[in-house]
Amino acid sequence: MAQTTIQNLKKELQTIKKDVALLKIMLTQRIKYSEGEYHPEFIRKISETAKEQPLYVYKKGEFLKQIS
Repeated sequence: MAQTTIQNLKKELQTIKKDVALLKIMLTQRIKYSEGEYHPEFIRKISETAKEQPLYVYKKGEFLKQIS
């Protein structure tokens, strides 16, 4: 009796795991960013640029002097 109950619980657990996996797939495919989709190439370029040293660091008030 106990062995049968354990086997039934294992089958039920496998079914629940499959259902949860399917729900995860469905949810992640449905969610979209409000700004839209970003292309992987764009993300790669931005990530590489963010790692580089800046060409110039503006101090307070300098930027407005340069553009005026």
